[in-house]
Amino acid sequence: MVEVIGFNQTIIRYSGLFDFEALYLAWIEWFKRQEYSFAEKAFKHSGSSGGAEQELELEGKRNTTEYVQYILKIKMHSWDVKEVEIVQDGHKKIVYQGRIEVRFAGNVETDWQKKFEKGTFTKFLKNVYEKYILNRELGAIHYGNVYSKVWNLHAITKTFFDMQTKKGEF
Repeated sequence: MVEVIGFNQTIIRYSGLFDFEALYLAWIEWFKRQEYSFAEKAFKHSGSSGGAEQELELEGKRNTTEYVQYILKIKMHSWDVKEVEIVQDGHKKIVYQGRIEVRFAGNVETDWQKKFEKGTFTKFLKNVYEKYILNRELGAIHYGNVYSKVWNLHAITKTFFDMQTKKGEF
């Protein structure tokens, strides 16, 4: 069995005007710059008189070693979405008005090529390898890398919703 170690997800909730196309393109560009393979796992759209509802699930994967793979997920759900025309820098632009929730999660997947799935002895070797040899590297390097990537995507999204603060925490 392939082992996937996940992290708690982080959530952004926003209500107001947003440019979804620009945000979506920023996510895709970020995945490309970070050399992740990118897939749109799901997209649902339903309209009503009160506004549209949309769900979107994106996933990026990156093989960091022959044994370790990073998986980043973005799940977006929006409600009461309506198109609004605004004037920005002297040009008319279509943006959206509504409520949106974006969830970010990251995973470190070990044995993503399933080399240690062939028998009981290889499963034993996998267990020993992960517990005694790879354990420190997983904790010190891989978990931290995925954690920082998730928060990087989080920060990009917050800038699109103009939720960044002008000062630091302290």
